[in-house]
Amino acid sequence: MIYNKDIPVTLSYTGQSLDSDEVATPCGLIGKYRFTDRFTIMDENSDIVMIDSGSIAHSNDKDIKFKNTDSNGATQWLDHEDQHLMVWYQMESFPNFLKMYGEIGQTLSKGTYSVTVMNQWDTKIFKGEKSIYFSTVNGLGGTNVFLGVVFIVMAIVVLAIMVAIVVLEFTKGSKANHYSIDDFKR
Repeated sequence: MIYNKDIPVTLSYTGQSLDSDEVATPCGLIGKYRFTDRFTIMDENSDIVMIDSGSIAHSNDKDIKFKNTDSNGATQWLDHEDQHLMVWYQMESFPNFLKMYGEIGQTLSKGTYSVTVMNQWDTKIFKGEKSIYFSTVNGLGGTNVFLGVVFIVMAIVVLAIMVAIVVLEFTKGSKANHYSIDDFKR
């Protein structure tokens, strides 16, 4: 997927015509097969719950890696500064993965919610599945404390081993042999 005709695209993300023989910006399979579904969440009263996608990408991606090549978008078929695109370009190691779509900046009260999916990303061609995953996160990521507990326990074990080595060193002492340079000459 090198040229616009390989994608195939005819319009830039701003609606301007693209030359089919020009290099696609961005090029490659990741851009062509990007996730394009959209979601709407409504509560029991049919009030829309706002999903913010303005802070889902890493700051390094927003500030350095993903910048539009021209100011008017005449040569790009995708907006490089779209945070959904930035998240999609973060490669995953396994076939089952989670990608952050957005953030709900409010506390949801207990009740029934409906999620409407505008299904634009077909998974039938590779027999894939899509799921919606809601999670509560904090500044360090998810709410799963298992990894934090493991790190603390391992730090305590390593500290105990260090203390034991220091105590053994001072009580038993090491019998260091002192060598001179003459001992190594033949």
